Amino acid sequence: MINRAVIDQRYEALELGPDATATQKRFLEEIKELDQSNPERLLNPYFEAPGFDGCRDTPVEILHVFLLGVVKYMVRDFMRRLSAEDKLHVKARYQSFNIDGLNIPSIQPSYLTKHFANFIGKDFRVVLQAAPFVLFEYMDGRERELWIALCLLAPLVFQTHIEDMEIFQERLVYLVRNFLYLLAKGTAQWVNKPKIHMLLHLVDSIIRFGPASLFATEKFEGYNSTLRNASVHSNRQSPGQDIAVTFANYLVLRHILSGGFFFEKKSGRYCAAGSCVTDIFLQSITIQKSMGLNNALLAESDHRYPNIRKWKVKLADKVPTPLDLQEHLQGYTVSQIAEVNLDGKHVIRARSFVLYGRGQDELAGPRQLGQVDHLWKAKSGRHCALYLCLTPFDLEGVDDFYGMRRVKRTQGGIFISVGNVSATLNIQHNCHLAHCTIAPVIPERRERQQTGTYLDGIIHTDRKNYVVNLASLSSTLAHQNYSDVPYVARQNHDHLAALHEGLANWHAAGTATGPVGPVEAVDPTLGLA
Repeated sequence: MINRAVIDQRYEALELGPDATATQKRFLEEIKELDQSNPERLLNPYFEAPGFDGCRDTPVEILHVFLLGVVKYMVRDFMRRLSAEDKLHVKARYQSFNIDGLNIPSIQPSYLTKHFANFIGKDFRVVLQAAPFVLFEYMDGRERELWIALCLLAPLVFQTHIEDMEIFQERLVYLVRNFLYLLAKGTAQWVNKPKIHMLLHLVDSIIRFGPASLFATEKFEGYNSTLRNASVHSNRQSPGQDIAVTFANYLVLRHILSGGFFFEKKSGRYCAAGSCVTDIFLQSITIQKSMGLNNALLAESDHRYPNIRKWKVKLADKVPTPLDLQEHLQGYTVSQIAEVNLDGKHVIRARSFVLYGRGQDELAGPRQLGQVDHLWKAKSGRHCALYLCLTPFDLEGVDDFYGMRRVKRTQGGIFISVGNVSATLNIQHNCHLAHCTIAPVIPERRERQQTGTYLDGIIHTDRKNYVVNLASLSSTLAHQNYSDVPYVARQNHDHLAALHEGLANWHAAGTATGPVGPVEAVDPTLGLA
């Protein structure tokens, strides 16, 4: 059966020529005889199975096709063209980038600026979400339009929950075609990258297998440590069998120690281990953890949401209790808190942006956007309630520079129950509109100590104009439904015109891998009526 090892072995033997060993020469003869007498034996019969289609039955793997493919090509292509001064400005914009609502613990501005050639998947995820507000200022109009298309496509690629497959597919088809249209229009040289072609199969893959993130290989690579532990005592002669035996032993031990019944042949009846045996498991936390049970995590996961995540408020953030909140909560003891868990992934804190309404159901009414000023806990006896004081924002038009929805701060403030919050959003300041400048304003900390020096950051000239970050990979549906950015599908002749222009640009560039001769010679049928 042909595989990579057989092919490599054949090429090694052919490369040696007359110096090949007797074993290698015999191997070549056997392959040649099989190819002449029974070529079917050289191929995996699985691929000839009725009903099997290699293209349709293989899901698109987004880690290598999208993050380590399309996104990697574009990030490296852009960053290599930046001047040293522009890279310093990009670093400053990373320093000031607001990660609240993105489910990102932190970012490393220096690393993201200097080591873009060594990024791994999670680094490209950060760049995708930050690109509109970090990189767009250093792009021309055409390149920025291409990156907008990429940043709008990314959330759908990584979306894990699809409420309406028909609407999702319609939008995904448009965004994929729009991205490929703009990519080909710049230069048709991208046709050399097969991973870009794989985006066309993404739509069918999601229909057949579900959300693409379910098939990201990094999820399965997380079990490598489990396999390594199970193969410690293997003699490496038959590692697969040794690992299977180890897992079977784990299963038997778990069954016995948890009080499971098993058939005893001598007595001919079912029996279970005594209490002295099961107590070894019940009374030893170390043995429980070694077998995959962690009661502490189970207890934490049983908490109801929303709940208080952090009580202590920094001295600089403490404020008196608002009078209208105190009047509404007469008879309650009101105290300020720092952070609230909205769910298992999203945290509400001061300066967070939230969507709120009268009910949890998105269909109950339009959602409104607000920025949290401070959080409060009200307690009366055993009853406890959580409240937010926030400043509402108004929804405006689509920003021409970012290609995303603008929002504007209103006057005054209100308070709501945390139960009325449906999601947290990532909102960024509209620095392009406000002409924000870069200056050393961020105190530098090393080993959690102030150094007395300042790092470059952005000085925001106003606190009114903001943009909804539609490149966010967290709370994807909430960002999309609130922004509701319209789109117009491109016609087929638009794609043909883009291919003409891209081939012409590729030909004009004169690269070593460029097309030979005029565009008509490359594809005479690529004509427009």
